[in-house]
Amino acid sequence: MNLNLHRNARTTPAIRQELRESTKSERELAR
Repeated sequence: MNLNLHRNARTTPAIRQELRESTKSERELAR
């Protein structure tokens, strides 16, 4: 899969998927 992320991008689609499916609060995920 060829992704065109901007230079400072740290969140890949896989990470975004994991964040969406997580049951933890946003505060917990941010740590």
